[in-house]
Amino acid sequence: MSRPRQTRRYIPQFVLYLCFLHLAAADPASAQQNGQTRDSETPPQETVPVLPPVNVTAPAFTSTPAGPVDGYRALSAVTGTRTDTPLEQIPQSIQVIPRSLIEDQQDQTLQDALENVSGVRTPAAQETLLSSFFVRGFPADQYIDGMPVFGATNVFDTGSLVNVERIEVLKGPSATLYGGGTGAPLGGLINVVPRTPEFESSYTAGLRAGSFRTFNPFWDFNQPLVEDRLSFRFSGDFERADSFIDSEESERVLLAPSLRLMISEDTELSVRGIYARNEYLEYSGLPAEGALRGDFPIDRFRFSGASDTPDTIVRNALVQTRLTHDFSDALTGSLQAGYYDSYFEENSSFLSGGPINPATPSIYAVFTGILETDVEQFNTNASLSYDFDFGATSNTSLVGFEYDRTENPASINFEFLGFLDYADDASGLNYRPPSGAPQSEQDNSYRTYAAYGQHQVTLFDRVHLLGGLRWTRLRIEEKERGQKSKATEVTPRVGAAVDVTRDITAFASYGRGFRGVQAFTGDGPPEPEESEQIEVGLRFSFDRIGLSGSIAGYQLIRENVPTFDPLDPGFQIQTGEQRSRGAELDLIWQATPELTFLANYAYTNAKVTEDLRLPEGSRLPRIPRHSGRVAARYAFLEGPLDGLGLGLGVTAASKREIALPNSFTTDAYVVADAQLSYELGPVKLGLSVENLTDADHFEPYQFLGQSVVRPTQPRSVFATLSASF
Repeated sequence: MSRPRQTRRYIPQFVLYLCFLHLAAADPASAQQNGQTRDSETPPQETVPVLPPVNVTAPAFTSTPAGPVDGYRALSAVTGTRTDTPLEQIPQSIQVIPRSLIEDQQDQTLQDALENVSGVRTPAAQETLLSSFFVRGFPADQYIDGMPVFGATNVFDTGSLVNVERIEVLKGPSATLYGGGTGAPLGGLINVVPRTPEFESSYTAGLRAGSFRTFNPFWDFNQPLVEDRLSFRFSGDFERADSFIDSEESERVLLAPSLRLMISEDTELSVRGIYARNEYLEYSGLPAEGALRGDFPIDRFRFSGASDTPDTIVRNALVQTRLTHDFSDALTGSLQAGYYDSYFEENSSFLSGGPINPATPSIYAVFTGILETDVEQFNTNASLSYDFDFGATSNTSLVGFEYDRTENPASINFEFLGFLDYADDASGLNYRPPSGAPQSEQDNSYRTYAAYGQHQVTLFDRVHLLGGLRWTRLRIEEKERGQKSKATEVTPRVGAAVDVTRDITAFASYGRGFRGVQAFTGDGPPEPEESEQIEVGLRFSFDRIGLSGSIAGYQLIRENVPTFDPLDPGFQIQTGEQRSRGAELDLIWQATPELTFLANYAYTNAKVTEDLRLPEGSRLPRIPRHSGRVAARYAFLEGPLDGLGLGLGVTAASKREIALPNSFTTDAYVVADAQLSYELGPVKLGLSVENLTDADHFEPYQFLGQSVVRPTQPRSVFATLSASF
C-alpha cells in the first residue's frame, strides 16, 4: 500500500572478482552416480555407523521429483538442473530440507524450515502480503514442484508443511531453466516439493495445540485405489489462533488432494490441487522512533492502528498436472501444466511518515487502506531429456519450451483516519473504510514465451560440466492506460564441478537473471531487472565420519531495482545498482546413529553500490552481515527410552537496517528452540518450545518501506499428538 495520490498508479547486473573461500562444510553430496563410486577406488570398508537411510526415491521427471535421502542428507536434487542430478555434479549452491528434518524439528511453516539454510531470511507470518523470502540479500521466488506462483511478495502461502516432502533452495540467478509470470528469479528460488501418492496405504491424523489458544488438527491420508496403478492422497489442516500482538487473531485452512496414475510401465500422470485460505488482522508495525530509539515509551505488543479493522482475506487455489513418458531407456519427455488463482482483499490501518510534531514525538497520522487484487495464471512447460555416452563422457541434454499467461487486475484506496498517540495505551481509533472510488486501478496482462537448452557432461567420471541458454520474450499490457511493452533477453548459465578427491568436489559457476518488474508503484513503465552471479565453492562428504557439507563464496549484482522513494514513502523509483558479496557454510554431521548436528553460517555484505538518490554504501534492509544456526538432535534407539528424541537449536543474527536510506538499526539477537518427541507404536507425542529463553528483540518489518519494527514472538509452547497407520 502507499500514500494516497492521484497521479500515481499501483502495479503489484561479468562480475568484478571472485569471493574468498575456505574449507569447512553442508550440501549433502553423494559418492555415487548411476550406482558407481566417483572413481575406481574401492571404498573403505570401515565406516562409522550412520542413521538408517530413509529412501524416498524416484526417477527424474516423475510426479515425485525427490531423490534419495540419508538421514538429513539429500543425495540429489531436481531444482538445479530439472533432472535428478547428484548434488556434487551441480555447480551452484543448492540446499535441500528433507521431510525427516521437518518432522524432527517439528517445523510448522516454510519460515521455520528455512532457518536451516544459510543466507536465507524469511518474512514474519504477519508479512504474507508485504515481503518476500530473501536469498543472499535479494528477494527469491517461490515455486511449487518446479512451477511458478505469481506474486511480487509471499502471496502464496501453503499454510503449513503437512503436505511437503522436501524444500530445495537454489541460490542465485536461475534464468536458464525457470521463468513464468514476468520472467526468471533474480536472487534465488525456493522450490516446495509436495508429497505424492504412494502405492502403499498410510494414514496419519493429529492435533497440535498450545500458546495463544492455538488449535490445529491435521491429516495425511494415502490410499491406493488400483494396485500399482492408481493412488490418491489427501493432506490438510485447519488452524485457529490468537497472537502475541494485542487484538490479533487468525484462521486458516489448507486442503491438498493429489492423484497418481501409472498409465503404463513407461507413462505416468499426476494431478495435484492446493487450496489455502487465510484470514487475519493485518499488522503494520511499530514506529522505530519509540521502539528502538526510545523517543517515547511504547508497549512492544501493542497493535498498530485501529484494532477493529476488518480481517485481510487471502485465498489461493492451485491445480498442477505432470505427464511423463519414457520413449526409451535414454529419452524421457515431460509435460507440466498449472493453473493458479489468487485473490486477496487487504484491509489495513497504518501509520504514515514520522511524528506529526517534534513537540509530540509519539503522535502519528494513521490511514486506512484497501488493496484488492486478483491473479489468474496459466503456465505450461514441456521438455525432453536425453542421456547418452560418447567416448569417455556421459551426457544429459535437456531442451524445453515454456509459456505463461497471467492476468492481474487490482485496485487501491486510502483515506486519512486520525491521529494515534503510541505512548498512550488508552489512545485508539475506530476503523472507517476509505470512501469514494478507488484512487488507483490497474488491469495488467503478462505473457512470457521462453525456450531453453542445457547440456551436462561428465568427463572421466571426475569432471562435470554444465552449460545452458534461455531465450525469453516478455510482453506486458497495461490495459487501463492502453500501453504495451515488450522485452527480449538471452540469459546464459555455465559451470564446472571437479571431484578433487573421492570426498571433495570443487565447483564454479556464472549465471544471469532477467525479469520484468511486477509490483511497481512509480511513474512510467519500469525497465526489466537484471542480475548476474559468479560463485566458487567446495562440497564434501566424509562418509567415514558422517560429515557432509558445502562452503561457497559469491558476488551477486542486481540492476534496475525498484526501491521505495525516500522523498515520497509508499512509491517507488528504479535507479542504480545493488550488490551482495558473501560466504556461506552448511554442515551436517551424523556423529553416531543417535546423535546428529546441523550448522550453517552466512556472511552477507549487501548494499547499494550505485544510485542517484539513495546514499551509496547504504546496507540493504533486513539483511544481517552475520547469521547462522546450530541444532542438535539425540534419538534413543534402544533400551527403556527407545523412541524418545531430544532436540535443541540456536539461531542468531547481527544487527540489521530497517529501511533505505539507513536510519534505524535493530540489535543483534540469539534465539533458542527445543523439541521433545516420543514414539510408542503408531502414536507419537511431540513438544516444541520456541524462544526458549524468552529473549526480547525487535525485527525489521516491511510496510511501505517505512521505519517500523515488530517484536519477536515470546516463549511459546506447543504440543502435538498424532497417530499413523
